[in-house]
Amino acid sequence: MTREGSSLPRGGRGMFPVRKSGLALLAAGALTLALSLVAMGALDAGSTDPIAAGSPIAAGSPDPPSAGASPTATDGLPIGGFPGTPGTSPSPTIAPPTATAPDGTAPGATTPGAVPSGVSPAGSTPTKPPKATPAPTQPPPAGIPIPDSIDPTGSTDVSAELASFLKSVPDGSTIVFPAGATYRQDAGWTISKRHNLVFEGRGARLLSGGSSALASSIFLIRNSSGITIRNLTLTGNSPSPGVYRSGAEWAHGVYVTGSGGVDIGSVTISGVWGDCLDVAGGSSSVNFHNSKCKSAGRHGTAITSGSGVVVQRVAFGTIGYAGFDIEPNSGSASVTNAKFLSNTFGSIGRIFFSANGAAGSTVSGVRVSGNKVSGSTLASNVTLARRSNIVFTNNSSPVKGWGGLSHFAHIDGLTVTGNVEPLSSGTFATVVDCTNVVLDFTPQP
Repeated sequence: MTREGSSLPRGGRGMFPVRKSGLALLAAGALTLALSLVAMGALDAGSTDPIAAGSPIAAGSPDPPSAGASPTATDGLPIGGFPGTPGTSPSPTIAPPTATAPDGTAPGATTPGAVPSGVSPAGSTPTKPPKATPAPTQPPPAGIPIPDSIDPTGSTDVSAELASFLKSVPDGSTIVFPAGATYRQDAGWTISKRHNLVFEGRGARLLSGGSSALASSIFLIRNSSGITIRNLTLTGNSPSPGVYRSGAEWAHGVYVTGSGGVDIGSVTISGVWGDCLDVAGGSSSVNFHNSKCKSAGRHGTAITSGSGVVVQRVAFGTIGYAGFDIEPNSGSASVTNAKFLSNTFGSIGRIFFSANGAAGSTVSGVRVSGNKVSGSTLASNVTLARRSNIVFTNNSSPVKGWGGLSHFAHIDGLTVTGNVEPLSSGTFATVVDCTNVVLDFTPQP
């Protein structure tokens, strides 16, 4: 009998099927839960993973962990068990999160195909550092160049062409020589009544083809001012360079007369019949410096009339007669404030320094100091009445001289000190009729 409205029998055998079905459902639920736990990897270390390697879970979850979260189950164990556990599939190694560069790459990472800094691509030649750029060639100095039409080979006489060119050049100009050119001139190049001219040689040469006369001096500077000669080679045509030839002694390297403000620097003079530099006609402020006078038939430097002449740091080679000669030609002529400083000499034919000349002439304020002579003595002579303020100091020579090889007489204000030279006997100098004398010489062995 059943109760009305009930689909189930009441009590008795009719209840058993109900209890059996409930247990079955409970067992099925438990099995499902167990399988879920296994699928989630919640078995202990000794259990066997029933999930095949090819299952969806083994292949990777379709829902990856969110950014920054570790891919773990609810109990904190890694999905797939511990690495190396027997019977388990190795879990993929998951790197900790890293910072990224602004371009999206991790620090230290390289773009595929890119070459790391400082490394040459495989198989390529290492890149050489770039070569230093050479310094640009210095352009010729600004000025007026000597025309190309004037023969620069030295094979023909171009005296007239050079003279004509100079006439076309205004005062205040710089005349620029072609580097390395040679100009032959059978007559000297005269600079007359010109002012503020610069002769920029750039290593060019003026070659004399003239005679031993004054007109064949390589430069003749007359009644001019502000004349500069530099970086030139002046070559005479003496057949016996450095040998004195009486009567053939007038063609000089540079002859200056009646002029002022003349500067001669970085020049080389050789083979002239007369003097490397001759100053006359009351010239003033003539400076000869940092140059070479390789050979001269007469004097290294001669002054017959002038003031403020300075010869400094010139290397004189073979000189035929005197190293420095002061010799006024008339009783009215004078030489004042001349200085010969820190020059060198090879050999000198007659005398190192002389300051005589015409009777009644004036010579005053002369300094000869710091010069070195290697092939001759320091023999000097100043004896013409009356000279004043002569200073002869700190000159030297290794050549043995004789006692009294230098003579000083009739001088008001004489200083002779610090000179060095070996002597065979006697003293370095004789002094007669001089006032205000300072004399100090220690003979060298």
